[in-house]
Amino acid sequence: MPRILSEFCEYRDTNILQDALTNATYTKACIQESYRLRPTAFCLARILEEDMELSGYSLNAGVS
Repeated sequence: MPRILSEFCEYRDTNILQDALTNATYTKACIQESYRLRPTAFCLARILEEDMELSGYSLNAGVS
C-alpha cells in the first residue's frame, strides 16, 4: 500500500479529521516538496497602496 494512502486508510468511510492531517508527516513532506519544485505563486509581487517606512527605508505607494 502506498505510504500516503496508509496515513489515511482508517478514514475510508468517514471524513478526514484535523488530527489525521496533523499526524500525516509523509503527506505533508510530499506537498512541501511539490511546492518547492513547482511554486504555486511564481513571481507574485505585492504593490504598496500607500507610502510607508520599513526598517528605516521610505517606500512610495505603487512600488512592488
